[in-house]
Amino acid sequence: MISPAKLQASISEQAARTLVDAYLTDALGAAYTTSDSRGVHDADGWIFLIKHQNIPTPVGRITVAEKNSQVIALTGDELRDVCECVAYEQAREQGQIARDSQGYVLRYHAWRTARAYAAEQIAFYARTERPVIIEDTRPVWRATAFLQLQGRGRVCDLGAIDVDAHTGEVLPWGWRQRNHMRKRAQNAARRSA
Repeated sequence: MISPAKLQASISEQAARTLVDAYLTDALGAAYTTSDSRGVHDADGWIFLIKHQNIPTPVGRITVAEKNSQVIALTGDELRDVCECVAYEQAREQGQIARDSQGYVLRYHAWRTARAYAAEQIAFYARTERPVIIEDTRPVWRATAFLQLQGRGRVCDLGAIDVDAHTGEVLPWGWRQRNHMRKRAQNAARRSA
């Protein structure tokens, strides 16, 4: 790890913030800016939290690259996550569930639900990929759960978590499936140690 005292930025925090704010306005609209908190500088560049004028909590993060002092553009999935995070939070404040044009809960909602379920039911270090919609008699958002260890990254896939696309609730596993995934996570963690 690089010591903060030895790391010097090629671009100032204010200059990086100005670049990001211009990018966010162009990509998402004037309601999106960098948060008021200080940016974090590391070997990759400046990292800022993204805020929306109507949401008190951050809705994403964005980086200005150290090597060329350019904003690292958000991917299509990241842009969708930021917009859906805003819709999710606004609906939640009103006691509602945000839905997409098909009437399904937002992918972002399903992803949050699946991540929480993985961490609670499998292991603290269990994560999930962004879910995909599975159109069936009962449409679900399906997210692949995986074990991610600090310093090791993604260690192994654990299985799938389904979130009901109409209600936003996890379709719970049976105890055998849950125990199987916990054992896989424990064995993978032991092998990676």
